Amino acid sequence: AEVSELKLQEREIQRLKDVEEIKRLTSAYAFYLEHVMYDELADLWCDGPEAELEWIGSGTYRGKETIRKLWSCLPGAAGLGTPILLHIGMRLNPVIDVAADGLTAQGRWNTLGLGLLPMGETKKVSHIAGIGIDENDYVKENGVWKFKIMRHGEMAGWDAAVLGPPDLFATMEDLMADQHAQDYP
Repeated sequence: AEVSELKLQEREIQRLKDVEEIKRLTSAYAFYLEHVMYDELADLWCDGPEAELEWIGSGTYRGKETIRKLWSCLPGAAGLGTPILLHIGMRLNPVIDVAADGLTAQGRWNTLGLGLLPMGETKKVSHIAGIGIDENDYVKENGVWKFKIMRHGEMAGWDAAVLGPPDLFATMEDLMADQHAQDYP
């Protein structure tokens, strides 16, 4: 009986470690997206043909290289335009279930996105806020958790470029005027 109790505790410890690794993977996704590190994003998916991304109602992208191509077309990638001025995409309140085999998992996350996006040559900035839900399937590949399927659902939110009055806009110069970078002590 003592041996079986020890085995149960070891399995629970491993399950908790797996949950933390999946949280770290999902945090890396948010970080890479926020910092326009698109090539690194694609590497978070598994290598097989089952890798899939459903992206905000724009379509389903299958296979790691197809996902990589999607990121390479976004603003800021490889000099394709002005990167996002400010973007924060938080994944909050995860519910993660690791399968008994310890090789697959599913997770659901609330998402909160806030952003300032340059609007072409106008020097105006669109203010965006949105919430949504991500539903992900994960797979452990060579001991490392990866996305197998990410379903990034529609974001319900607000876009000042569409909904806000003109006084909600600022120019890039206005936004940067009060920014004074200093060396950390």
